[in-house]
Amino acid sequence: MRVYTGPGGESSDYATDNVPYKPKNTIPVAHGGRGLEPDDLVLVAGYPGRTNRATTFAEAQDTVGRSMPFDVAYLGNLRDVFRQLESRNQELATKTQPPLFGIENYLKNNREALTILASIGYLDQKEQFEKELLAWTKADSARAEKYAPVLAKMDEIQKRYEQNWQKRVFTRGLFHGYFNGIFNAAMTLTRVAKEKEKPDADRLPAFQEREYENIRDTLLQMQGLYARDIAVEVSTHFLLRLLEAEGEHPAFVSTLLGAELMANPREDKIRAEMQSILDATTLENPETRLRLFEEASLQDLKSNPDPLIQLALAAELDVLKYEEHTKAQEGEMLLVAPLYIEGLRAFLKDRHQVMAPDANSTLRVTFGKVGGYEKQVEGGIKRVPAFTNMRQLVEDEHHPGKKDFELPPRWLSAYERAKAKGFGPYAERFFGNLPLNFLANLDTTGGNSGSAALNSKGELVGLLFDGNTDSLYGDYVFDAQVRSILLDVRYALWVLDEIEGLAGILEEMGIESAAN
Repeated sequence: MRVYTGPGGESSDYATDNVPYKPKNTIPVAHGGRGLEPDDLVLVAGYPGRTNRATTFAEAQDTVGRSMPFDVAYLGNLRDVFRQLESRNQELATKTQPPLFGIENYLKNNREALTILASIGYLDQKEQFEKELLAWTKADSARAEKYAPVLAKMDEIQKRYEQNWQKRVFTRGLFHGYFNGIFNAAMTLTRVAKEKEKPDADRLPAFQEREYENIRDTLLQMQGLYARDIAVEVSTHFLLRLLEAEGEHPAFVSTLLGAELMANPREDKIRAEMQSILDATTLENPETRLRLFEEASLQDLKSNPDPLIQLALAAELDVLKYEEHTKAQEGEMLLVAPLYIEGLRAFLKDRHQVMAPDANSTLRVTFGKVGGYEKQVEGGIKRVPAFTNMRQLVEDEHHPGKKDFELPPRWLSAYERAKAKGFGPYAERFFGNLPLNFLANLDTTGGNSGSAALNSKGELVGLLFDGNTDSLYGDYVFDAQVRSILLDVRYALWVLDEIEGLAGILEEMGIESAAN
């Protein structure tokens, strides 16, 4: 990707006289020479999301014992809705693919993580660890006075904020842009209009003017995945789940469905109501959405007869309340968590151990070594090597119809040429093959995808994109068997050079083309 700027190097909208941006500092790309090998140091810089290793037993119980099993059932049911839509016609099959992919991926991760956590007795280990922590705390009066109240307070906060949690999940789903773009658009327009009544600095961060370009893009891009059938079925699904969930119903549900449907929530009647709302809305037109975004005040929306806008207005307070609920819980926890972490570190230090740090969505550099690992399989131990290569991709994995590994003809032709002449400066030095991916014992998680991997010279050697199966529980337990999976930059350079013929791009990176 090349970034363009104005003629003087300033930030600028598109223009024909824009020029490539030249930063003061760049990361050099490793090329030629020895190349990356097993046991080499690698450093990864990125923005991992959140991990949950330093949680209390109550938090672990809530996550693994309640939240994750619920997510598996929740996503399984939602997947069924999208699969049914997918089977109706080709247009819906195309438009349901992005959400289906995300649902399937998250569902698989949760299921496999639960299986592994159960197999290692995670909750039992967590409970025993906390018992030992409490015993250590109470063994000293100063420690007992300082740390014992913290665990009790954290448990109390956890239990108090669990109430009505299913209602929050299903309400978020109803207005989630990934699942239900047009309902999300109506809610976005409502919240933008409401926040516009405040000075920009006082608005919620997501609705300040600095975010307007992103909001416009979202309102427009929604059209690519929108179909009325999808909105009808997804909305019906979430409303039924809301009515079935325990606890007090959000106020907007009663306003939307009326007393008769609240008392007798028939699926066909709710579907008909959703169909009626979407038949009457004007928000299917992207120009209408943009006009309302640019021009409508909150009062304008209140007087707008569009039923979807009126639904969003009725639901906005509930959506805001649920967001504030999450923020309030995090805020209360943040007041006591530092003291808990302090006590946890002191306890582990007494045991001559160190605490594996949790990620928190901020910049983090992790380091490790390139290397494979051994795993238990049926019949014994399997050694997983540090590198995969182009030969394996073509000769072992590529088969017509094997979607994830089916290679374009140009790749196959380039491989046949390489078998005759070699992979040149992109080959590894022992067998002369082209490295594709490599493993390293780095501490990474979701959010690290795309993170740059550097060697000991600070050169780019790869891009992180996944983890092995053990990494699915690495968010909860630090384990030396966890491996990150990274693209080897030598493969990327070979593709640019040999397949795409982009010698000019390589030259900009200081690399001489090796293609004939």
